[in-house]
Amino acid sequence: MTTSEYKRHKGLTKENLRDNMTNVELALNTLAEVATTEIARQRQTQGMRESRQAAQAGGQIAKNTSYDLLISKV
Repeated sequence: MTTSEYKRHKGLTKENLRDNMTNVELALNTLAEVATTEIARQRQTQGMRESRQAAQAGGQIAKNTSYDLLISKV
């Protein structure tokens, strides 16, 4: 989801999204940011296209982790 889609999903208008996240959501968001930074550093990204690819890979890591958490709860 994009930020605006997620804000709509949570029913937020002008409130800060991070202030309305659960601990798990915050942890997954931090994981995505750290993973993206490390991927970009290792790949020595330059430019918007390479940075976007690193961000997508970092987001995918967080997404996979969230699925793993859901599966382990079942």
